[in-house]
Amino acid sequence: MTGRSRPFGVGGEAARAGLGVEVCDMANNAHFIVAAKGNAPKLIVRDDRGAAVVELDLPPSVDEPGQADEHLRSAGWTRSGSVVWTKADDGWVAPVVPS
Repeated sequence: MTGRSRPFGVGGEAARAGLGVEVCDMANNAHFIVAAKGNAPKLIVRDDRGAAVVELDLPPSVDEPGQADEHLRSAGWTRSGSVVWTKADDGWVAPVVPS
């Protein structure tokens, strides 16, 4: 099952049952953390266990997730398909794949 992907919300049971559902080995997420007082904004890509794969300090002028996309691409990652950034307590998150 290596190298295959799984749509969100679909369990591995369907894939194992041969229902044509692909299984994902790892889901990576980007976390854009907005600048807090005295801190620069950050962009962190985490694997499915929550371990940081990439961590970038962004320029203070980056204050929206759309602006973080350019830095995400420069680091070798892109948002998955047409998925949009989702609001989080301290910024925004989105699933990502290697470019």
